[in-house]
Amino acid sequence: MIDMLKRLLSVILILCALAMASMPARAQMSDDAVVAYVKTGIANGKSQSEMAKELAAKGVTRQQVERIRNSVQS
Repeated sequence: MIDMLKRLLSVILILCALAMASMPARAQMSDDAVVAYVKTGIANGKSQSEMAKELAAKGVTRQQVERIRNSVQS
């Protein structure tokens, strides 16, 4: 499960970077909320691109995804 979450967060990082170029800044989600969102999205069968777009729209930054990915890898 951890390896899958790491891979998914890596993909989301790339997709967020692409999606953020056209999105205005908004309030950020907490790191715990992002992880919970990803876990729920996986359980509900959401696509990685769908989750990345939704997270970017909720204000999740590339730096935040990198920080979360690094903490999961530790």
